[in-house]
Amino acid sequence: AQQLWQGETLALEAFGSRGRTAFDGCGSDDRNDQTLSGARLTSSTNFAPWWASRLSWGQGRDKIVIHGMFPNRFETRQDQASWVNEFAFGSANVLAGAEALRQKVLSDPQRTIFTRDKRATNSGFVGLTSSWEGQHLEASARRDQDDAFGKHQTGSVSYGLDWPGMMRLSGTYGRGFRAPSFFDLYGPTSDFYRPNPGLLPERSTSRELVLRSDARAGLKWRLTIFDNRISDLITYVFPTVENVKRANIRGAEVSLETVWLGVNWRADLTAQRPRDEDSGKRLQGRAERFGTLEASKRFGPWSGALVVLASGQRFDSTSEAPDSRLPGYAIADARARYAIDTHWSIELSATNLFDKKYETAVGYNAPRRGLFFTVRFEAF
Repeated sequence: AQQLWQGETLALEAFGSRGRTAFDGCGSDDRNDQTLSGARLTSSTNFAPWWASRLSWGQGRDKIVIHGMFPNRFETRQDQASWVNEFAFGSANVLAGAEALRQKVLSDPQRTIFTRDKRATNSGFVGLTSSWEGQHLEASARRDQDDAFGKHQTGSVSYGLDWPGMMRLSGTYGRGFRAPSFFDLYGPTSDFYRPNPGLLPERSTSRELVLRSDARAGLKWRLTIFDNRISDLITYVFPTVENVKRANIRGAEVSLETVWLGVNWRADLTAQRPRDEDSGKRLQGRAERFGTLEASKRFGPWSGALVVLASGQRFDSTSEAPDSRLPGYAIADARARYAIDTHWSIELSATNLFDKKYETAVGYNAPRRGLFFTVRFEAF
């Protein structure tokens, strides 16, 4: 990042990663090599004390090369440009902007030809945040013009009220939209997968009511009651992707956070009812109970944490078929970190500490115990 003489700041961000995954397939050397990369250039300027502007352009790439019985190559390229403006008016802040998104998928022409390999989306959005006399308001609206699925509007509005020294009560209403991916619509056909060019985009409405403790309380707690209704939920049903016409996920989540015996404790528990409203069956792959418990502590340059994740049973089918039932499980992860100085640190972490054997999809074992050693350098 560099600040120029007239106050403008230019920033360049870039990242890259490469991973190799070997798996049990139909041959003796089935593996995927994946490369992720991206870069973004941003110009930020304060035109006035009450007006900040940010203009950015970036590109991201996701390339996967498949080796083994069914070799192939896929690459997704995404170009994105945006102009975001923030305005301050007393206790209110307004955000407004526009965005252009261009997506393209490439493949091995000898093996896979997509029926459609480009998508363009142009968007405009506005947001508002304001606080006064213990009241809080947040609202946003967005309009997208998708050349594949037409125009659609999304947004949300939230209102909160403080009871000083006691709690805050807030409520949120939102509308969402999610388009199917190229792979969902036009991906390669095989014995294990068939694309669905007739797939519809998801549309959702969500309602949420939240009670939370005062920010200065010794025991911080949060109770969330939610009701999410989704039209045309996208889900995989062997061997293709289908829409669930009417889905409903409603439930409650409780979070607790405190310091006890010098240790920071955090617990989250969710109880929900995910249902296909037409059949009455549970939505595929969704548990009705799940939660986490985390204990962490810092000792000078040292810090450590132990995390337990637990989930109830689920079904890997849309019909609750007995042979698709996946039992509940609990796994533990641990990590220890040492800060050598302000820039360098090392970390040792263990996942699935007790080598628990479990599945989140029928026939696919989840990763067993893993051990990771990380050396990290942070320049700023």
